[in-house]
Amino acid sequence: MKLPDYYSYTAIFTKEVDGWLVEFPDLERCVTNADTLDEAIIQANNILEDYMALLERDGLDIPAPTPYEKIQTQECVNNCSLY
Repeated sequence: MKLPDYYSYTAIFTKEVDGWLVEFPDLERCVTNADTLDEAIIQANNILEDYMALLERDGLDIPAPTPYEKIQTQECVNNCSLY
């Protein structure tokens, strides 16, 4: 099976008191955090790359990404951004 050259998943960036939380709704336990938004974006890219490499290495199923328009969270109404 040929693997894709890249993966694209929606990340939810939530502003918290002490920084930013980043979650990928389609990827269980794929979470990171950082002090600033710029750092959170870098951390999100890194964790996604590492997570997908582990799935590939272990031959595990890679979930299909949910279309951006279909991702909704109650918490996201006022304090987070989807990327």
